[in-house]
Amino acid sequence: MSSSLVRLWLFVLVAVWVVPAFGQQDTLGHIVQLDPPNVSLVDQDGVPHRFAQDLIRGKVAVVSFVFTGCSTICSPVGANMGALDKLLGAQVGSEVSLLSVTLDPFNDTPTRLATWRRQFDDGAGWRLLTGDPDQVTRVLHAMRQDTADIAQHDAFLWIGDPRSRMWTRVSSLASPDTLAALIRRMEEE
Repeated sequence: MSSSLVRLWLFVLVAVWVVPAFGQQDTLGHIVQLDPPNVSLVDQDGVPHRFAQDLIRGKVAVVSFVFTGCSTICSPVGANMGALDKLLGAQVGSEVSLLSVTLDPFNDTPTRLATWRRQFDDGAGWRLLTGDPDQVTRVLHAMRQDTADIAQHDAFLWIGDPRSRMWTRVSSLASPDTLAALIRRMEEE
């Protein structure tokens, strides 16, 4: 393991130790290999995208999981993603991909996602994604976010470098500054 990868791993451990996510603690801060599927999803504006090819390839990606009917952790996650979008500015879209995938594709239409998103951010960078339930389920499974009860979902996100297929699981409640620092570290790798 290279010294820069060791430094990244240590930085992630500190970040997730300070702000732990709920559930599945065993993978927090660990660098794992994920292979997100190239399924077709639709963003909050009704625009279709291939998940891996259009939204992740060639960029550091931040992927969180929310649903508009959530009455617990999703609003703080949305606030963090909106703040991160503002903090990263022009990097979002060109160098960094900020994505939130719905846990409830049966109810979360693009219109509902757009309305929910406006509470936190009005920029163009952060995308909320929904689509055919089977396609969304494939993404959730590949990103280790399958749960029988969406109300019990974990408060984590993935920060990944699709070039290496290496992803790090981080608390969705980590500060936007901490998340931005992790993104910068991955960009330097």
